Amino acid sequence: MTGGVTSSAGVLDRSLAPAPGARALSVLVLEELLAPPALDWVRAYALGVETRMHESSVLTGGEAGVRVDAAARRSRVLWEPDPRLVALFRSQIHRVLPDVLIRMDHEVVVPTAVDVQLTVHEDGGHFCAHTDASDVVHPDRHLSYVYFCHDEPVAFAGGRLRVDERPGKGAPGERWVEIEPVANRLVLFPSRSRHEVTEVRVPSGRFADGRFTVNGWVCW
Repeated sequence: MTGGVTSSAGVLDRSLAPAPGARALSVLVLEELLAPPALDWVRAYALGVETRMHESSVLTGGEAGVRVDAAARRSRVLWEPDPRLVALFRSQIHRVLPDVLIRMDHEVVVPTAVDVQLTVHEDGGHFCAHTDASDVVHPDRHLSYVYFCHDEPVAFAGGRLRVDERPGKGAPGERWVEIEPVANRLVLFPSRSRHEVTEVRVPSGRFADGRFTVNGWVCW
């Protein structure tokens, strides 16, 4: 990992809030978010929903609306996971959110919603640079998160998460942060930051060997 990233085991330390005049962090990484039994359950659940996952789509902004565009995004997604999975990640996001916002030099808020979905990038999967929110589209999305839950040992290559740590400032891509997909790692960043998923290669071609994430948005 490079750039304005910090790592912690599960919870960020409130004492590490930015000092006056210091640059707030815009991308945060938490290691070992879940206890091993919970991670095992998430993995087992993900492997059991292959037939329920659909091709991912993109929002075009034009008359076409939402459509599948493999050139821009290639993955499969489960939009409405098991309520137990949703409850697990909503509770985790609520648990870490105050510390995350402090590290981002943002006032602590109570979210109105935490969206949860399950995504898999298989061989050739990727997602070109994009944002999750704007003044027009999903303006209530303020924080995006990605939790890596692939199996180990890792059976794919690529799939790095790249985030522009300066949303709305300067030329896009000037200060990209690259984050390796490490199981049980949670990444959080502003929803208006440009970000992308680099191409994934799965030599076996097996669904179970793909890059699995639980991801979504925190709204307020």
